[in-house]
Amino acid sequence: MKLTRIATFAIGASLCLASGAFAGDEAKGKLHLIDPVTIDGKQVKAGEYNVQREGSGADVKLVISKGKQAIATVPAHQLEEKSARGQEAYGSRTEADGSKTLTTVFFGGNKYDLQAGTNQAAQTPNGSTAGNK
Repeated sequence: MKLTRIATFAIGASLCLASGAFAGDEAKGKLHLIDPVTIDGKQVKAGEYNVQREGSGADVKLVISKGKQAIATVPAHQLEEKSARGQEAYGSRTEADGSKTLTTVFFGGNKYDLQAGTNQAAQTPNGSTAGNK
């Protein structure tokens, strides 16, 4: 009887670990924009949005949506961090005209940041600000 319970537990645990490996290709979170920002050339109003990372490896897609409607899908570059973030947040860059552009999304509980856009990872903008502090 004990052997059956141990075998059942072992099989269940291995299935949980296997499903976790597949779930690693996606991360979901919330994004609370405190200011309007430009994302992939589109002006996005301040408010609550859903964010999702799609893909694996360093180069992924970042999907921002409101409800079931996708607002923007942008390429992103994943940067590993030393410690996990405490909550979801974002970074933005102030442009010369005063508008803000989304540069980074931070997923709470994960040890990586996503640099939004095709060349954002190569830049360290001086006018960066962070949201959701």
